[in-house]
Amino acid sequence: MVAVAGARVQSRSSIPDIILRPDMSGLDDSGYLQRAIDNALPGQKIIFQQGTYNIGKTILGRTGISLAGRGKVTLKKKNDSTGHIMYFINPSENVEIKGIAFDSNEIDSGIWFENVNDIRVYECHFYNHPWWGLVIGTKNNKSEKIYNKNIVIDNCIFEKSSQTYEHVLILNTYNVIVSNSSFSNSADGIGIGVYQNAYNILIKECNFFNIKTASYYSLSCKNVRYENCHIYDTDTGIQGANLSDNGSFGYENVEGIEVVGCQFNGNRDAGLILGAVSGAFVENSKFNGNKGPGIIINGGGVSVRKVSSGIVIRDSMFINNNADDLPSINGPAILFTGSGGAMNTDVIDCQFEDRRTVARQRYPIAFVGPHHWSDVRVSNSRLLSYRGGLAIGSGDRAQLRGITIQGGQISRDDLPPGVSHAPQ
Repeated sequence: MVAVAGARVQSRSSIPDIILRPDMSGLDDSGYLQRAIDNALPGQKIIFQQGTYNIGKTILGRTGISLAGRGKVTLKKKNDSTGHIMYFINPSENVEIKGIAFDSNEIDSGIWFENVNDIRVYECHFYNHPWWGLVIGTKNNKSEKIYNKNIVIDNCIFEKSSQTYEHVLILNTYNVIVSNSSFSNSADGIGIGVYQNAYNILIKECNFFNIKTASYYSLSCKNVRYENCHIYDTDTGIQGANLSDNGSFGYENVEGIEVVGCQFNGNRDAGLILGAVSGAFVENSKFNGNKGPGIIINGGGVSVRKVSSGIVIRDSMFINNNADDLPSINGPAILFTGSGGAMNTDVIDCQFEDRRTVARQRYPIAFVGPHHWSDVRVSNSRLLSYRGGLAIGSGDRAQLRGITIQGGQISRDDLPPGVSHAPQ
């Protein structure tokens, strides 16, 4: 047994866990926690007994550690401190963190991971961070190098960020799963930022609400999948493609955006923005009551402006969107805008309707902008239009060609030039 004042380290068996207890006087616990981590043997667990641990200095993590809370455990930044609560900078692998709350106390961030492999964070709570709750990345952020691999974040709560930063920031990383987690109560914050050079990112069964943006993806990222997520009461649900502060790293389009089994309800703008994508797939998703369109397809952020193409939207429902009653052509269920071009887009087996007494989703699909639009195919879909809207509309001098409707149902037979309808 090793006994210290304040946080105490105890062994409990011949192959002991390390048991920590907080200093109840409110003094700084970080030195004791650092000693426990530095002295832990390979495979030895560090157990935090219930209570609040005051963190005056950033705790440095290392390879092979296992940290777990017993009861309600909080690591809280002291008022006069700086830096992250925990920082993994030296090469680390096989790290597990479970059942701990990270209260940044409006100072910096929760955990920063860099140079790590095989990391699992679960049943944790991150809050009161002005910057990030958790970062998987590098401070050498002008690099294209992959610094981190195989990260799992599961069953965590992220809330109460006070500025415009991300709860979870991912960059220069390969293979990340964020699952069964919630992101909320951050009027100016972002849930998950897929920031740059991030590949094979799976975000599944997560809830995003009362937050500015649920998630964004950037131009230099690839294979980002959102699965069975619920996104509501955000300014914009999922959006991209953005440029990171360090540019495009030579990429012109983001590849492999997938949205499967997600719900976008009551968001204050669009539910989903597919911008500058090359290959995107939306399936079995529902867009209901968003104040803007359900989906916007465009050229990406202001500094990007690349043609999107290779999009498939299948088996999805678009109900009661354009809740703000934007001018009709600007508030369809699916809005194509930006620079136009050959879209190579398919809309298959989808349902578009408005069930309100006064319909506002007047157009199922519309093209807006002084450009040529082509190569969009709609098949076996229910395209109900209202209050003078058409199944497919065009505005602001949009010129259409090769836009086809095959089978399905439309409310009106009159269509703009360049759009053809072949009943089943």
